[in-house]
Amino acid sequence: MKILFPLFTRLFTSAIRYFDEPGAGSGAPAGGAGNTTFTQADVDRIAAERVAAATSQFSGIDPKEFERLKNEDTARQRKEAERKGEYEKIIAQQKAEHDTETGKLKAQLSAERIDGALVREAAAQNAISPEQVKDLLKGKVRTTEAGSLEVLDAEGKPAFKAGKAVSVADLVDGFLKENAHFVAAGPGGSGAQGPGYGGGGSSTMKRSAFDALTPLQKSEAIGKGITIID
Repeated sequence: MKILFPLFTRLFTSAIRYFDEPGAGSGAPAGGAGNTTFTQADVDRIAAERVAAATSQFSGIDPKEFERLKNEDTARQRKEAERKGEYEKIIAQQKAEHDTETGKLKAQLSAERIDGALVREAAAQNAISPEQVKDLLKGKVRTTEAGSLEVLDAEGKPAFKAGKAVSVADLVDGFLKENAHFVAAGPGGSGAQGPGYGGGGSSTMKRSAFDALTPLQKSEAIGKGITIID
């Protein structure tokens, strides 16, 4: 009935228009032009003919079956939308996991580059323990977006000296000059000799460097008369 009611309305309107056209339609009674009149029987017959002609294309269609199919199609479209939304959610989750993993790998590569550069420089500059020098200085180096290494000052900003960016080699050199006990003595030289800090006399050591030593090295340093300074 939901389908047929609008149809009946349109047909009735069409019938009224039909009546306004003299001589139009099937079976209209003859008469002079402009003076055509219709009996109630004429109106009923014309309306029935129009309804029959308009509804013939829907013959054999069950309104209830049509409504069921329409509801099934609506439900199918809703499920497809839900599946699409779930798929997009999965894609977003996978992207987030990929970005996190990529970030971890970048951080790992950055740390390995920094550690490697510091160990190589410390070894090249005759440090007793390049690994300890690396542990003490790696917090002052970072990688840039371009992938190069950048030395930082005390405020975490790029460090400069005499208008030039401080290099990793400069950083290690300055550290070893301030902490001579980390430098191995050459033949006939003086200064610290291995973890025992051999060599006579007392020396000084920054507290940060002392804290980085192993318990055994700390004991040896104290036994050698090393003075801890802040």
